Amino acid sequence: MSVVLVLLAAGWQLRTIGTVEYARLTAFKDRREWITNLQRRRVEFAKRASYLRILDAMTDQGTNPSVPRPTAMPEWAGAVIGGD
Repeated sequence: MSVVLVLLAAGWQLRTIGTVEYARLTAFKDRREWITNLQRRRVEFAKRASYLRILDAMTDQGTNPSVPRPTAMPEWAGAVIGGD
């Protein structure tokens, strides 16, 4: 029974690490997309003043360099936890 519990705990821990790493990767990709599409959005919605006010208000948050970065790990480790 102890072995089963240890295996269950290890599997759950891998799942938890995978979830955290997925969230970090998503945050990193979202920030990159925000930065690269910022000017395009300003041009595309130039006639919508309310949209531009909201976009300008959110620019500091969207371009914040402190976004969590994906953890550098060996390729095999990413495959084990289900990373990209």
